[in-house]
Amino acid sequence: MYKILLVFLLFFISTISYSQHSSDINQRKGNLFFSAGVDYRITPIYKGFSNIDLPVSVDLQNSGLGFNFNFDYFLSKNLSLGLGNTLRYDMVSSNFDEITDIAGFTKVNNDLIFDIHIYLDYHLIKFKKGELFIRFGKSLRNNGAQYAYSDPVFDQNGNYFASLQGISVTPSHSAWNFALGYKNKRVSLMLGVFTTSFSGYFSPDKAFIVPYFSITYNLGKL
Repeated sequence: MYKILLVFLLFFISTISYSQHSSDINQRKGNLFFSAGVDYRITPIYKGFSNIDLPVSVDLQNSGLGFNFNFDYFLSKNLSLGLGNTLRYDMVSSNFDEITDIAGFTKVNNDLIFDIHIYLDYHLIKFKKGELFIRFGKSLRNNGAQYAYSDPVFDQNGNYFASLQGISVTPSHSAWNFALGYKNKRVSLMLGVFTTSFSGYFSPDKAFIVPYFSITYNLGKL
């Protein structure tokens, strides 16, 4: 899956690398730019243990490689408003509760998960080569990772008599997005964090931070 997406991304970049583009900061106001690249989410930071009822690894679901696509509209030569989408093929659930023997294994359920981002980029400092910018935004993470499960129901004597079916759970959540980036012509490098206190992984909720690194390539002006 990742190899196919990577080949497509490289082909896409190569075919439109000569598209209209302005690297002059004085000419980008009022223009919309399209970019694509890759994100790498580092292991999340939190204290304690996740909800024991979750059939998923919090660390695995929130780390690893993703592919991003972004639209950035420059309100001024230094300030842009962006809308982005990150796609990744990742863990939705793990059937570990189906293992009844002392040792065993089961297949992990993976699917396409996506994040939606809206953000502001402000370009602080212009160097001889490149610019330094900061990002502040809001992201809706882990869309497409919903699942359902059933819970057993016991009578007052502790005897099982039914299952409560169709309980729907979603690990999607909103998070603040803070980042520091460096842009040189078409290429942008960025180090940031997603942070929230309401991830849905913990009961009660607690601080949940996902550091990430990204590299994007400006494909041209629309």
